[in-house]
Parts: sequence; C-alpha cells; structure tokens
Amino acid sequence: MGSLAFITAIKTNAKQLKSRSKFKGLDADTGIYKGNINKKDFSQEQIQAAKDAFQLQVKAEKKKTLIVLLLTIVLVPILIYGLIKLYLFTFV
Repeated sequence: MGSLAFITAIKTNAKQLKSRSKFKGLDADTGIYKGNINKKDFSQEQIQAAKDAFQLQVKAEKKKTLIVLLLTIVLVPILIYGLIKLYLFTFV
C-alpha cells in the first residue's frame, strides 16, 4: 500500500513539473526556452553613441557630486561657527 502512494506522488509531481515548465515557456523534456526571443542587433555607430551618452551622463553626475561636496565643505564650518556664536551670545 505504501509503494502505491509513492508511485502516485511521483506521477503527480511529474504532471505539476510539466505544467510549471510550460507556464515559464520551457520545454518539459529538455528545459530549453521555447518562447519567442526578440534579439535586436545594433550597429557599431549606435553602440558608440550609447557609450558616449553614458560617459556624458557620468561626467555630469561627477561634476554635480563635486559641487555638492565643495559646498558642504565650505558651508558646514560656517554653520558650526554661526551656531557657536549664537550659543555664546545667547547663554554667556
């Protein structure tokens, strides 16, 4: 009786595996994707244009980061100095 339950469980698992594989677009036997793959080839000019655009974006982000860093380095000591002066003026 126990072996019959084991065989039934194996059959059930095999059926579920097939339905899951079909759902994901995989062939149940080989596990190879059978869906339509839209592969687009790009020319060297398009690739170079994308690289150039990305490099410009990176340079702009670096410039922005540098400006924020410099402003922080300048403004934080001024702010701290002002707070110390305010504290000394108020409580001393």
